[in-house]
Amino acid sequence: MILGTLEYMAPEQLEGKEADARSDIFALGVVIYEMATGRKAFEGESKASVIAKILTFQPPPIGTIQPLSPPKLDAVIQTCLAKKPEERWQSAAELTSQLQGIAEANLETLKAQKREKEPGQKRKELYPGQARVSRRDPGDTEGLIKADTFSSLEAQFRWNPVGCHHRIFSSLAGAAAAGKIAGKT
Repeated sequence: MILGTLEYMAPEQLEGKEADARSDIFALGVVIYEMATGRKAFEGESKASVIAKILTFQPPPIGTIQPLSPPKLDAVIQTCLAKKPEERWQSAAELTSQLQGIAEANLETLKAQKREKEPGQKRKELYPGQARVSRRDPGDTEGLIKADTFSSLEAQFRWNPVGCHHRIFSSLAGAAAAGKIAGKT
């Protein structure tokens, strides 16, 4: 019998092998992939097809779905989603270190973007179809929305992918550092 949420289970769990902290790192990689892309890493029409995808399929790089994603994030996610546990990050501490490095690099990018923008200067269009709305719109604190946005995370990502990534990485790195992610070291 398999216990757990199928879409987040590591290959070794699906094969009936022993799970350890690296299995949790696989599951976290699936969560980060979904956070960064707004899509599930492994989908299928049936439980059997989801299992087959987890065992054999490598999800598309996040940069193909969200082109402004940091390439280093894709490398971190791909390492989390390695089919063999020995090819994944071996501890949450290793993963935390990588996420903190990406968060710090993205924070520096955010600071540079703010320095480049002079007061009164309009923001550049980040993606085709971006719409500007009134700052008086209480649901839009940054003044940018996209008409076909379906989730708040996707909305945040679309108007400012670097800022959104920084928030994601900071939250994940903080949770890992606080020991809230299994496999503390």
